[in-house]
Amino acid sequence: MTICNHDGRQYTSELVAAVRSKQKKRVFEILDEVKANEVEDDNMYGRAVGASCKTEQHELVCELLDYMHANGVDLTGAYVCAQRIALKSGKYDFALELLRLMKTHGMDPTEDYKNQIRSLHKAGLHDRVLSVFESMRKEGCVCDKDMYMTAIDSAIRVNNSELLMSILNDMKRKVGLAKTRAAVFRYAVGAAVLANQQQLVLDVFDFMHHTNTNASTAYVTAIRTAFKSKQYDFVFDILRKMTENGVDASGEYSHAMMTFNELECYDQVLRAFKGMRECGYEEGEGIVTTAVEAAIKLERHDDVMAICNHDGRQYTSALVTAVCLKQKKRVFEILDEVKANEVEDDNMYERAVGAACITKQHKLLCEILDYMHANGVDTTDAYVSARQIAFKSGENDFVLELLRLMQKHGMDPTEQYKHQLMSLHKAGLHDRLQSIFEAMQKAGCVCDEGMYGTAVDSAIRVKNRELLMSILDDMRRNAGLSKMPSAVFRRGVGVAVWTNQPQLLFDVFDFMDHTDTATSAVYTSGIRSAFRSKQYDFVFDILRKMTENGVDASEEYSHAVMSFSKLECYDQVLRAFEAMRGLGYGQEKVLCMTALRAATKLDRHDDVIAICDGLSGKSSVTTPLHSHALEQAHSTNKQGLVDSILQGIKKFTTGAE
Repeated sequence: MTICNHDGRQYTSELVAAVRSKQKKRVFEILDEVKANEVEDDNMYGRAVGASCKTEQHELVCELLDYMHANGVDLTGAYVCAQRIALKSGKYDFALELLRLMKTHGMDPTEDYKNQIRSLHKAGLHDRVLSVFESMRKEGCVCDKDMYMTAIDSAIRVNNSELLMSILNDMKRKVGLAKTRAAVFRYAVGAAVLANQQQLVLDVFDFMHHTNTNASTAYVTAIRTAFKSKQYDFVFDILRKMTENGVDASGEYSHAMMTFNELECYDQVLRAFKGMRECGYEEGEGIVTTAVEAAIKLERHDDVMAICNHDGRQYTSALVTAVCLKQKKRVFEILDEVKANEVEDDNMYERAVGAACITKQHKLLCEILDYMHANGVDTTDAYVSARQIAFKSGENDFVLELLRLMQKHGMDPTEQYKHQLMSLHKAGLHDRLQSIFEAMQKAGCVCDEGMYGTAVDSAIRVKNRELLMSILDDMRRNAGLSKMPSAVFRRGVGVAVWTNQPQLLFDVFDFMDHTDTATSAVYTSGIRSAFRSKQYDFVFDILRKMTENGVDASEEYSHAVMSFSKLECYDQVLRAFEAMRGLGYGQEKVLCMTALRAATKLDRHDDVIAICDGLSGKSSVTTPLHSHALEQAHSTNKQGLVDSILQGIKKFTTGAE
């Protein structure tokens, strides 16, 4: 003791040395000395217990812990140290003995039980996990969700059904676990599936059923886990157990079908479908389609027919699926079956034709239409659907083929031609119009005013003079039109103006002139379009063409003068006014005054005098014009122009130079 000299570290070293040399009597002598001298060292007892543990002196460990407890020394650190060393050295029985001793010392061993269970589980010592768990329950320790999940996992791994049920029963009785119980059950079935312990999975489900526990999410977990672990037969065992226990399995059957289909396990797809049908679950269109697709891929014709079951919607799904899979033979087998069983579904043929069109099986589509025609099925909707899909996918040549086939089947394709014309025009595919229009002519279809207007519009936009003249000639010969429709001409000249094609514009005017169908309204439309598009030279070209073709242009010249003035285009005002005067059209006072205003704005003395003197000999008109001209010149401070006007008035009234 003199060596220690009341130093805590020295006592600790001496104590550990005594433990290692297994001098039990010496150990307690040192401890008594420490107590008597009130020596302190934080880790003295921990090191002594640790040394005892490492040298496997388990009895000494327990006696040391008893000594500490009897003398009021905190045991926490010592127990933690002893537990760790015992577990690391594989002394599992001693680890359990330590946990029991904790309880006798008045300590709560729950956390240490948990740590031991986790350590054993991590090390794969599942038998040991279960013995510790049993001891934990006997000691009355409260288990939480994680402890139950760990114990269940170990029970499953050692295939101990009796213990598993015991754990589940124990958990069921724990009121505090009501909210987390479902998660434990899901974990249990998932672990059992992964461990390939199928009977244990079914036992868990039976337990849940007998204890009225909601098992729906547990079934979902089990099925998903079975898929992930590729235990496909087990999927069906779980589905069967669901129905046996009265749980709605419709959603899981649907999921199983779709998953098997993604995995290309077509036998299982059909097996799931049959199971679904046997259970009486409602079969959605997607489910039927998936089943039919699987049967077709497996070349099971009888299964296809069995799936359809004389139901129109089912046959429709089967037919569309066969088309999409490009199984031509199967398509007509189904159609023959439909015919033989007199099955009806309003959109069956339309959907089949649509599917063929979408998948660009044009030959098959035509054969389906031929089949429909041969069997007296109305093909109207099928043609409409096919034309629309073909157009949207840019198959314009095939559209023409469809329209020709339509006529071959004794149907009037006029409306479909019209729709195609309108669709092409709306899409801006004007170069496609010629082939459609020529096909219409060959088919003897009668065009209406709207169709001619659209055709003329497109022909002008692609600058196709030959086609334009052909359309206009066809319109002239069309006996169905009581008179040449001016609306078509108005539309044509409007497009020609907007697209800046003067030659095609004049061609339309000349055609009207040669066929005696010219109307001022068409010219007016052209002039209005020219103004809106700000193509002012075009205005004069159209006015000139009017007079060349013998159409009275006086009103349009008047409109041009006033419109140009409103736009403050004073050069054009004078140009229109002079042209109007040159053609001998009567000019009202308002036009003359408008022209005067323009000439004044431009400071054109000669034009002002010419306008004022233009109606020589008619003082009732001329004198007010001179007065108006003077007023305009004064208001704009143009003295030179004032002098010129005064000189003009003098000349007008006296004849003097």
